[in-house]
Amino acid sequence: MERTLIRRCAVRAAYWQAFLWGLGLGLISAHLLRYLVRDLCHGPNSIYLSAMFAWIVAAPRGVGVLRLFVPGLIEFWGSRKAFCAAHSVLAAVILTGIPGLLHFCGPEKIGLENFLGLLVLFWALYNLAGYFSGIALFSWYGDFVPKNIQGRFFGRREAWMTAGLAAGALSLGLYSYYV
Repeated sequence: MERTLIRRCAVRAAYWQAFLWGLGLGLISAHLLRYLVRDLCHGPNSIYLSAMFAWIVAAPRGVGVLRLFVPGLIEFWGSRKAFCAAHSVLAAVILTGIPGLLHFCGPEKIGLENFLGLLVLFWALYNLAGYFSGIALFSWYGDFVPKNIQGRFFGRREAWMTAGLAAGALSLGLYSYYV
């Protein structure tokens, strides 16, 4: 009885984690970076600005190919739990580095082109760490979610994540519209 209760609490916590993760993804998105880049460039669209927008969208998908190596990295690391936690923290540290980058290495200090290149690099590394932690997390879920409910679990978890993503994106859209 106690083990079932613990498992149910873990499943509920996984749903809330998915909602909060989706909320964060909705709030911190490529759209937000596009607004930042547009504000930094102080002007109308140009070929360079369009190229930066393209890199902001493409860079995470490009580094996403490295997800193929995650199973081997987890095996080398030795623990899915530790791998997931380390890469989740790493993603947060990289993401919090973007405001620091703006403050310490702003466009007026190192040039707009260099700054935007670093911004794209930070964005790609943040997404890569997030991909790595996500894969480890899904693998880790297999340890406590019984096989007979895994389909329902992952479906519900995805629904919670989508709800968080929608709430975050809506909040970001309303904020950018009214501010």
